[in-house]
Amino acid sequence: KEECFGGSVGSRAIVMDAADRNLFQIYQSERPDLNKVRMLMQQVMECVQHLHEKKLVHGDIKMLNVVRLSLDNRLRLIDLDAAAKFSRHGGDYVCSKFSSAILPPECFAKLDAGQVTKFEAYFEGVDAELREKVAPKVDKRGASYVVKTFSLDDKGAPKIDGLPYELVEASVAVDYWSLGALLFQLVAGEPLVPSNRDDDCVNAKSMAILASWNDDAAKRNLAVIKDAAAWDLASKLLVRDPDERAKFDIKLTLDTHPFFHPESG
Repeated sequence: KEECFGGSVGSRAIVMDAADRNLFQIYQSERPDLNKVRMLMQQVMECVQHLHEKKLVHGDIKMLNVVRLSLDNRLRLIDLDAAAKFSRHGGDYVCSKFSSAILPPECFAKLDAGQVTKFEAYFEGVDAELREKVAPKVDKRGASYVVKTFSLDDKGAPKIDGLPYELVEASVAVDYWSLGALLFQLVAGEPLVPSNRDDDCVNAKSMAILASWNDDAAKRNLAVIKDAAAWDLASKLLVRDPDERAKFDIKLTLDTHPFFHPESG
């Protein structure tokens, strides 16, 4: 089970054998059918379940961070740079590092002009690449959207002063949304929202879709999924309320959901 994920958390490194392909390459080159998608999603969800048992949220579940090992032809989660610890008494925050197109609604903020000024002042001293990644995305009406990200101080603690929003505590709900986005792309053949090669939202419209996600948005966006069981599973993962989403049970789903047991009807 330790080989379900690879990367580093703190000073601990987890070493894995060489991978032959990541999930994006599998998706593009092997064009998995619905039965293959079931197998792929089962393996990813088993990895996420194991990670959550260790009280860790991955925080960046996407195709590029899922690899298949040539050793046993099974998938593993890699890249724990965005991982965060969670507990009932409060844990770390998510979004210090991120891929915005796979984040849930609670990870976005809509800023007014004063808040944008405050946000830009907070990130004024960072390098150009990071500044471009975190920069507010502005729609045609002038509304600005950002990820609720933050910087770390010299001791690795989040720098909260100066931010125009509250940070998002680590929760399994963040990973569940990303699993829904992953399932959507594998089944629908397109990302949940338009995104670039780094899985970041391409513009303010993409970010606004996620930030303002509701039941109507879910019905509209999930309508492209034609398989009823896949639609039902995606609808249980892509839930706006993080408290409701956190109730999702991976083990029960793998054991009983019709998507993983099509013979049940």
